[in-house]
Amino acid sequence: RDCCAWEGVRCSNRTGRILGLDLRNRNPSDPDLGFGGPSLGGEISPSLLELKDLRRLDLSMNDFSSTKIPNFLGSFQYMKYLNLSGASFAGNIPLNLGDLSRLRYLDLRNCFLQSDANDLFWLSGLPLLEYLDLGAVDLSKAASDWLQTINLLPSLRELHLSNCRLLKLPHSLPFINFTSISVLDLSNNGFNSSLPPWLFNLTNLVYLDLNSNSIMGG
Repeated sequence: RDCCAWEGVRCSNRTGRILGLDLRNRNPSDPDLGFGGPSLGGEISPSLLELKDLRRLDLSMNDFSSTKIPNFLGSFQYMKYLNLSGASFAGNIPLNLGDLSRLRYLDLRNCFLQSDANDLFWLSGLPLLEYLDLGAVDLSKAASDWLQTINLLPSLRELHLSNCRLLKLPHSLPFINFTSISVLDLSNNGFNSSLPPWLFNLTNLVYLDLNSNSIMGG
């Protein structure tokens, strides 16, 4: 059987090896309607590591029933795209994700059904990251230093940190390193401060969302 012909599987034309798995649930359950399409669940098998050339993995909107995000997902040295959004995991973001040094796109929005507090130190290992969505992930451990960590990502173009319990919006930065950013969503974090001067140095910014915070003018 040629697995490269299966829906959601992308292979190299040259080597025939699997480069991408798009296994997102296209018909997730709707609590109002009470039905949805079939979804993946249970623990993710470490046999996935046999796909050594994997560059893209999308498991979004499945139901992993509060199992933990496996540490081995940080072992794919060629991974550029990882989407686990809405997949009902439990626990923490594994620090091993910081080993995905070629990663450009990371979406963990609403990925936890039950979440513990997370920090962001692992992000320093992702210098090529262009898109980051951690919406609704508990980042209360990073409340005092989240901006300094984000400032280590010079390639970042979109940042979504809505409803992450950040609480503190730093007023100053020694220098701005993420000047390529065009979309910044910091809504619903409980900020109570004035507009920080560093925001006005983001010259490529075209979308800013500070909704549901207590932000005063500069």
